[in-house]
Amino acid sequence: EMTVGWSNLTYILASYAMGPTPFLILTSFRHYCVYISTFAFRNPPVAHGQLMRDAKLFKTLAMAHMSKRLFPLIQLPNDLPTILLAAVGFGITILATMQLGMVRTYFGSELGFCKPEWISGFPYNTIPHPMIVGQLVAWGSILWGFHDRMTPETGMLIGGHMSFYTL
Repeated sequence: EMTVGWSNLTYILASYAMGPTPFLILTSFRHYCVYISTFAFRNPPVAHGQLMRDAKLFKTLAMAHMSKRLFPLIQLPNDLPTILLAAVGFGITILATMQLGMVRTYFGSELGFCKPEWISGFPYNTIPHPMIVGQLVAWGSILWGFHDRMTPETGMLIGGHMSFYTL
């Protein structure tokens, strides 16, 4: 229950039973639904530990799906610029998470689990909305670097991730 949760396990298994495409879609974008629904509907009070567990679980599944599709496309050394740009983007997101801490990253201030605090360290002192910008830089560079080798389905998945970050 602490790591996956019975409801999540049921959701994942049911998604898998529907076939490869529903499994891909239902587990690739679920973490955005967790973020949006939590932020939009704050009552009744949120179980913050479950929110963090669910968001991290489904973000991990989404990244696993993308890794499975993208790693076979890599051709070194030609793809080093793309890989470096993606690493910069994901790195910005990781640095932003480190500045906020896990509780604040998952709406801790907004939900009343910690006091609001102005974050002034990098990347917040340089980049507006660094988590979003970092993800858009990473996914945009991957889309740019591999567009000629990826399947249309993979391109649409990346577009879906980028679209959710702009909501």
